[in-house]
Amino acid sequence: MATVLLTGFDTWHEVEYNSSWEALVDAPLSLSKDWEVKLQQLPVSWERAPRRLEEALTGDEKAIICFGMGKGEKILLERIAKNVVDASRMDCDGVVHNRSLISGSGPAAYRARLPIERIQHGLSAHGIPCEVSDNAGTYLCNYLFYRLLNRIAEKRQRITAGFVHVPPYPCDGGMEKKQSSRAIALLVDEVVRHTE
Repeated sequence: MATVLLTGFDTWHEVEYNSSWEALVDAPLSLSKDWEVKLQQLPVSWERAPRRLEEALTGDEKAIICFGMGKGEKILLERIAKNVVDASRMDCDGVVHNRSLISGSGPAAYRARLPIERIQHGLSAHGIPCEVSDNAGTYLCNYLFYRLLNRIAEKRQRITAGFVHVPPYPCDGGMEKKQSSRAIALLVDEVVRHTE
């Protein structure tokens, strides 16, 4: 049985919620019997987030989609993971990353291994605001995104993988959780169809 691993982040510092996890948990996922869905919450931690992701892997993953909370009103389909990190930003453990590069030996960037255009078309057809982004930031979202793709490249695995930013809630200028959850379900369906 193939597995699709879906991750979202926990809250951090003064942030009272994280839509990436809450919308993911509520997503009306409905995949075929040939697929198993696994959800994993990750801490906003330079050290613990990639370790928790690694621990969640079983070897049966055919697709991995990581979600983070972005800004604005649209679902952001991240296309590029950059080998750069903001060394001034503290994580939830009070740790500041001490390097400007994520990997000293890795490439400058990786392209997402998701059917970006098909996902965008599908979400737009359902009236869900979304766009393709080439800037996943320089904090934990891009960090995890790059670490994931670097791991897949080093192991020469054939895994569909990428990162998606979910908007915050309307109180912060974003999207209703129900719509974000629906968007997640639709894009997971598209990824599974692409992977089969």
